[in-house]
Amino acid sequence: MSADSDFSPVLLRLRRFDRRLMVITPSDASRAYTQIADTVIESDDFVAQALEAHDPEGHPDVYDQHRLRQLAERLEDAIVKNGGSIPGHSVHLVFKNESDFGESNWYGFYSLSALVDALVRQNQRLEVVSTSDESWSVQVGNLTLPYSKSASIVREVDDFIRSEVSSSSRPMPGASLAHTLQHRYPNSIWFGFASFGSFITDCAGRLGLDYTRAGGHDVIWDPERHEPPAPPHESNTNHLVDAENTELYEFVQRLNRNYNIPPLRSEVYNRIFEIILEAVSSQGFFDLNTTSKKVRDRIVEDGYPVSRKWIQFIVRGLLSQGLNWEEEQNLKSFDLSAHFRSNIFKLVDTSHLRLNQEERLMVENWIGPKT
Repeated sequence: MSADSDFSPVLLRLRRFDRRLMVITPSDASRAYTQIADTVIESDDFVAQALEAHDPEGHPDVYDQHRLRQLAERLEDAIVKNGGSIPGHSVHLVFKNESDFGESNWYGFYSLSALVDALVRQNQRLEVVSTSDESWSVQVGNLTLPYSKSASIVREVDDFIRSEVSSSSRPMPGASLAHTLQHRYPNSIWFGFASFGSFITDCAGRLGLDYTRAGGHDVIWDPERHEPPAPPHESNTNHLVDAENTELYEFVQRLNRNYNIPPLRSEVYNRIFEIILEAVSSQGFFDLNTTSKKVRDRIVEDGYPVSRKWIQFIVRGLLSQGLNWEEEQNLKSFDLSAHFRSNIFKLVDTSHLRLNQEERLMVENWIGPKT
């Protein structure tokens, strides 16, 4: 368990003896170190697993369940297109093109079977069927929807959704609407539907609304009130440094490749710092995972699909600079900017490289003070 690239020669030597390597390391570990290993587990994920940070049945947090519901729908669609069944050894092909799949360790479940079990829990239409002692498949069954049996509940929920979407000045993030519905109807379990996606699709068609599925940033909107949401490839990059700013873009990409520093826009960093301060001032700093989740949920509601790992990287960087939330009561967002810039300089310095004066100024302007 280390982030120190000095261990790279040891790993390389083990490689020569044909040993499989697993490292447990912080997210800011050297890429030259982590790329040698067969498996990389970030220390926060390791601690969460060891301390059973998820609930007893192994479900992730609420927003991650939203992502799992999307994946369950994706799996169901693929099964239907494949004739009603997909063999277990082919399930991974359904997700291989998802942007968050590649290094996710089966979305945090660490095995295909555990992921499929979670998706089956999310979508009652899915079921795992053993085809032999060593083979299995995932199939789609039938589901009775009790929601349709109560006209009064249908009207009440329809009116509530119509009101929520109409009162929004822009297309409403699916995660935000899902959270609001869960708060208002805590025992609904999507009113008998297999997932939020299938439930809201049913409602949207009846209410004259549109539900646009765009990866982790689904939105529901009123064509008569809202402008159409940006296409997925545009909405999914609105949080990143613009490639048209060539000098800054290339510099930030280099920092991301070498040190895992999130390549976010300046305004997104500023907003994240504001949300961190709001979360800590209202509820205190519990631990890295809890605070990072709260901050990630809020920034997603603002329309920026920033990953939880990037939020954890930022919060961990602030803590590594000795930031004490309880003692420093009057912190401002520009204080957090300064702390995070210092962390960037420290990461580069400890790698035996140096930023020249022009590059340091670029960091100052990129993650600059907001007064």
